[in-house]
Amino acid sequence: KQRNIQVKDTSLILLGYSQGGATTLHVQRLIETEPYYRRTDGTPLFRIKRTYCGAGPYDVAQTYDYSIKLDKTGIPCAVPMIIQGMSVGMGEPLDMAYFFKEPLLSNYQEWLNSKKYTVKQINLLINVNKLSDILTEEGTNKSNDETQRLYRQLANNSISDYYVPSSPMYMFHSMDDQTVPFINSQKLQVQFDTAGCKDIVYDFDYYGDHTSGMLKFLIKCMQQ
Repeated sequence: KQRNIQVKDTSLILLGYSQGGATTLHVQRLIETEPYYRRTDGTPLFRIKRTYCGAGPYDVAQTYDYSIKLDKTGIPCAVPMIIQGMSVGMGEPLDMAYFFKEPLLSNYQEWLNSKKYTVKQINLLINVNKLSDILTEEGTNKSNDETQRLYRQLANNSISDYYVPSSPMYMFHSMDDQTVPFINSQKLQVQFDTAGCKDIVYDFDYYGDHTSGMLKFLIKCMQQ
């Protein structure tokens, strides 16, 4: 608007992997369902040609549960970052003393929130791969008030159980993925198939870990 750039084509292609995959589907949902993205005559402001979603944490609560049950992660900072992301977005932040063990508790502002470090550097600073060495028992106890507040926020940031897409989609997920568990995409397939969605291609197979899956996803998107 400020530069007076005129939109010549209102059709879009949406693409993302991992956190970007979840964000991509959230963007599609907003464009398809929110009145803000419709003209005064009710027609869509944008037309989505196709959406490419790869291995996204569409159900953040289920991803959190799975990670805790597995008790190991290839990306040690992932779950603490989920907790911090939810907390920062809440009106009253969570009490990190309920969730983080030392030394993370004393250093999370520097390690996670200062944005001075890469994911690899943060993982080295945390220096453990078991979530039970990172999180307190209270942080995994759903009867705890703070944990219940976290789960409500996780649910609010997940794809709704009632969302039905209306644009063509390609969904990819490696069934070997332990960083963003396959159950995220599996659950959505059941949800979309039950709703009778037809224009969705599901590409679920044993494509290796999360990073290997990303490379396979990008190659497949380029080939389509």
